[in-house]
Amino acid sequence: MSDCCLYKEIMIISILTPSYNQANFLENNIQSIMSQELCDGDEVEHIVMDGGSTDGSIDILRKYPHLIWRSERDRGQTHALNKALALSTGDVISWVNSDDMLPPDALLTVAELFKRYPERHVLVGNLEIIDENSQILFKIPSQAVTFDGLLNGRECVTQTSTFFRRSVFEAVGIFNEALHFGMDHEFFLRVAKCFRFYPIDADLGVFRKYADSKTGSNAIE
Repeated sequence: MSDCCLYKEIMIISILTPSYNQANFLENNIQSIMSQELCDGDEVEHIVMDGGSTDGSIDILRKYPHLIWRSERDRGQTHALNKALALSTGDVISWVNSDDMLPPDALLTVAELFKRYPERHVLVGNLEIIDENSQILFKIPSQAVTFDGLLNGRECVTQTSTFFRRSVFEAVGIFNEALHFGMDHEFFLRVAKCFRFYPIDADLGVFRKYADSKTGSNAIE
């Protein structure tokens, strides 16, 4: 039995997934979240905001009735994230892009730690980096980032392996839709002004690195 099952608190974890023409990877994303083990009573709420894909993504989404999803034109990834956030009801929130995944038992670990440490608001785990064929390239260990370190470029948040209590969003606000490439970093700066990031030595996210990804194809921007 996981330690989190010893706590009576019931926890809902919302996973936000913006997506657009990612049929090659979307099903892997959905299945990695759907297969997460949870303690009795805990729930995962997976919200996919599709930007009007034309590559078969909609057929994939229709296969999974547990999903909360919409497919409609939007103003980009940041707008999709904010729409998903507005629909979410979870006590804990993270976002996992449609070409990324969660490793096994990630949400069990997250729920356990948030229940054990109610005063902690942000958890950061290790991030596995994989290629387009899902082969592991390397791993980025979790780190306790700070506002100063983020602002001056010495530190970087591993977004896919970071989880927030809902109170974080209530305190700092939603994602800045004026930003396309740096909306996550700017959001983390706002969070770091108000909350401490707690690193844990556990694999909590899987990031896919490949040439055609937003990060891989727009590194300079």
